[in-house]
Amino acid sequence: MSKRIQYFSVAAILFFTFISNLPIVFAEKEGVKSAVGTFTKLEGEIMEVEELNKPKGSAIYTVKDLSSGSTLKLFVDPYRSLIQMGGTRKQAGDVLGGTKVTIIYRKSPDREIPEIIFAKVTSSYYS
Repeated sequence: MSKRIQYFSVAAILFFTFISNLPIVFAEKEGVKSAVGTFTKLEGEIMEVEELNKPKGSAIYTVKDLSSGSTLKLFVDPYRSLIQMGGTRKQAGDVLGGTKVTIIYRKSPDREIPEIIFAKVTSSYYS
């Protein structure tokens, strides 16, 4: 009887060890990319909003940096970007050209253009 308890104990330990490492195994197989990078803050004005079909709800904002006057294209992901206007969350296409925003963005692991993490609309025609 004590041999059965020993076998059961060893089997239980191996089972729980396997289960606890299961997400790591799947993450490595699927090639999950980590969201590492430096964040940059920008005070700007959205000049143009180009809505994209893939992924649905995404967009590319052309933003003019108010401090330097340079323009920058930024990607808005419908699942990873938060656009806030008047205390509520908005879709990427709900923002109009001419809108003043504070943006936090980073280099995207999936795209060649930077990706917006957070954008707060500070001034808009309908805010």
